[in-house]
Amino acid sequence: MWQFSFLYQNILFLFLCILPDNAQSLASDRRVYSSLLYDWGLLGPYPQQTFKSWSRTAPLLNFVRWDDSCDESGSTFLSPRGHMVSAPGPLIIDSRGELVWAEDKYGQAMDFKVQEYRGRNYLTFWTGSDTGTFGTGSYVMLDSSYQEYKTVKPANGLSGDLHEFEITRNGGTALMTIYDPTPANLSAFGIVGQQGWIYDSVFQEIDIETGALIFEWRASQHYDIPDTFHTIEAEGRRPDSSGRKVSHIGESPETAWDFFHINSVTKDEETGNYYVSSRYMHTVTCISPQGDILWILGGKRNQFTDLSKGKATNFSFQHHVRMHENNTVVTLFDNGKYDSLSKNAEYSRGIVISLDVDKMTASLVREYVHPDHRLVGSQGSIQLLGESRDHHALVGWGYVPAYTEFDARGEILCDVHLAPSIFWAFGWVKSYRAFRSSSWVGKPSAPPDVYLRPRDGKVYVSWNGATEVQTWVLQGRADTEAEMQAGLNATAENDSYRDLTSLKKSKFETSFQLATDMPRYLRIAALDRQGHVLGFTEVVDRQIGTAPSDVVGSHFIISTYCAIVVVLCLSWYLWRTLTSTRKSVPGTQDKGRNPVKHLWHRHPQSSIITGGKPDLEKDLETMPLQTGWDGDKEVDQDTCKQSNDQGVEDGEERY
Repeated sequence: MWQFSFLYQNILFLFLCILPDNAQSLASDRRVYSSLLYDWGLLGPYPQQTFKSWSRTAPLLNFVRWDDSCDESGSTFLSPRGHMVSAPGPLIIDSRGELVWAEDKYGQAMDFKVQEYRGRNYLTFWTGSDTGTFGTGSYVMLDSSYQEYKTVKPANGLSGDLHEFEITRNGGTALMTIYDPTPANLSAFGIVGQQGWIYDSVFQEIDIETGALIFEWRASQHYDIPDTFHTIEAEGRRPDSSGRKVSHIGESPETAWDFFHINSVTKDEETGNYYVSSRYMHTVTCISPQGDILWILGGKRNQFTDLSKGKATNFSFQHHVRMHENNTVVTLFDNGKYDSLSKNAEYSRGIVISLDVDKMTASLVREYVHPDHRLVGSQGSIQLLGESRDHHALVGWGYVPAYTEFDARGEILCDVHLAPSIFWAFGWVKSYRAFRSSSWVGKPSAPPDVYLRPRDGKVYVSWNGATEVQTWVLQGRADTEAEMQAGLNATAENDSYRDLTSLKKSKFETSFQLATDMPRYLRIAALDRQGHVLGFTEVVDRQIGTAPSDVVGSHFIISTYCAIVVVLCLSWYLWRTLTSTRKSVPGTQDKGRNPVKHLWHRHPQSSIITGGKPDLEKDLETMPLQTGWDGDKEVDQDTCKQSNDQGVEDGEERY
């Protein structure tokens, strides 16, 4: 069975290595709408867009459903990662799937979104090492020019977890989640005669400017371990970051038991209360400024009467809890599943719950379900695109690389895939959360990028992160080469450039067709909606250009390499199969064997080896043929046979 699996995986790998080149050539020309070829994986496992003026790529999205109202809600903020994502990192795309900004220098990012701090917007995200269920790292804040404003870390030497970095409404502090290995008595759970260990779920509130600790809360001090729905056995089924199953759960700090699993925290500025989501307790907990539990929604300690026949309180393994409308409305992403052995629902859903804290009642207002009724085992988010339940909602499907926008009635408006649905079960591409924002204004400090190859007759321009560009203007001047080298890379005041033509920006990259009578030296200006100049590209000589002459495409090289690797693997597989077949047939082990080569290995002191005159008859008469090296002892044929059989069982060759 493993041999068939090996063969299948290598053929599939070769197929997927070659396909992305076709996808990229297609992606450069058009967007994809409701494409079966896309979702069947025929454009590759993670289709990409390529550009002339920008060296990196961007995901090609499949718009399965579309409504023009989706244009009104702004850009989408994602953080793709997974085995097929060669350059993970934060990503902004517009409502039509065009790239706005991408950065891969931070590696994988989580919880990527726009947040306000002291009256200004910042891009914030977590970056660090992913252990498989939580993270160890820090939080990055980028200003409007995409420069690092600050890196924030938890207090007391702890590491920041990937699940949450939430700047509070007063703008001076931030909430963050932490996983801290902590000793615990686990004798009731089979850890007897030694110290037990748990991952304590912690959240801190930190002063962003000073790094001072404002508040800290630990789940182990307020929740009993038996309240969990996540057993030690279930914890042992999860793979670590290397894909191996974790063993000896709870017996060391490295294999601590994650009994609570905090994955979101938010704060009400008026009351000072905190709201915490526990994935493994199936609870939303309200916590006072002093750290006491005020109420619990869901789980074994649920305190609310469900007025919706269980649909408001039966959520499980959930993510991304947020409070709305003066804390009377809760939104969360109800996964309903941990793995194939721990699932409580037929499909995942984003839900809106109405709470009456005085009467301690809960009722389901609305649920948002994936068009294919997907059951998502991890991650996910729900964002109301307004301040109340009567607005559109955006649901990110986490482990399933897709996001969907719903109207106020719960009807699907837009459904977008980041990767082919046929591969979703493998987790090759995923995005922890998905957010929308129309408030982000990006003003990159770097100039626009330009590409010109003389023989193409076109010049290409793009500007990674610039959100205000409305028009590109191609300008030219007939300067000599000496004047150009003297530094005439042009400012807005330099009127020696004249406008040649202009194009409205509609995609990430725009191209101008060059006429033969255009000046030798060119640049492209970026204009905003009012016609103000935002920046210029470098000046390019149209006779020289900016591109290398003829370079073999990197994707062709990668595909060729993949093909070579697969051919070698298949050759090895066929050789092993034929060898195993010959050994399994009685009487064929020694057929065709070279007796001299055989003796060479069995008798190193033979005249053939020692350099003397070869005397095959003498060697055959005097050479002992047992496995041990004792000439006075008879050959133990059973021992030889047993040794050979064991070698075959172990998959080893013994000489």
